[in-house]
Amino acid sequence: MGERGPKLAHSGRDPGRAHHRMRRVRSGLPASPLVAALGRAAIAFIPVLAVAAGCTSMGFDRSALRDSIDFGPPEHVRLCVYLDDGLAPSDATSLIDTWSGQARIFKLYVEPVSFQHMSRAAFFNSGILEQVNSIPLGPSCDRMIYFVNRNAGDVAYGLASIGLGLPEVLGEVDDPTLTHGYVVARRATVTQLLMSPSDVTEHELFHLLGCPDHFNMPGCYERIHNLKLAEEKLKQDGYFKKVGEAPFYPTFASHTESMLLSRAQVNRYSRMESGPGSAALVP
Repeated sequence: MGERGPKLAHSGRDPGRAHHRMRRVRSGLPASPLVAALGRAAIAFIPVLAVAAGCTSMGFDRSALRDSIDFGPPEHVRLCVYLDDGLAPSDATSLIDTWSGQARIFKLYVEPVSFQHMSRAAFFNSGILEQVNSIPLGPSCDRMIYFVNRNAGDVAYGLASIGLGLPEVLGEVDDPTLTHGYVVARRATVTQLLMSPSDVTEHELFHLLGCPDHFNMPGCYERIHNLKLAEEKLKQDGYFKKVGEAPFYPTFASHTESMLLSRAQVNRYSRMESGPGSAALVP
């Protein structure tokens, strides 16, 4: 695999607009009204789609290819954790620990650096992700994850989904920056018999650490390799001292090969992403 240098996110229209929401309808929070309507229109197909589109594996592992890649020295990704009502830091850490096996393989460790309370403000998945995305990355955060609890409405929706084929969303990561996500931390519906909170956490961590696509493990290996390589090079070049930030595990912008190299870039790009275009990002 050839080594690639980091690229800044380019200007112009959001390069990921055509791919927007690719990862968002996974079978759980209730899906948004539009998704729910589609579920009612295709009752016979939704149970199959929920299993296929919502599988908690990123794809079929290619161990020979993976083992041929030098993932470099160990790196730590600093994770700021938000907790819904009724959840404790221990609930989050037990789920985050599901990454430990992958951490040893990629030499990429996830380190919770803070725990903060945040009450869930929406019922549908789109509102939850909007709430999560409204929080900028802080100076100590490389990524942000929100663990969501269940309520009576979720249970009722889960029961209705059995007969009506309504989709559910158990976890989600933002498309523009792959830095903000959430996981439903408690079981309450039949869907979670197939996808446990631990499975979903590992799945969403793959997305947060640079892998946007399902069933493309070679691409996932390459992206993790390139992000780790970029961070190491940026540290050696003194980039983070120049921009006045602590070292940052980079990310990709909107499903492209362009990298966002600092928290300031991520926060700026996130704000601009909803507009008609984005100005060029500079270090």
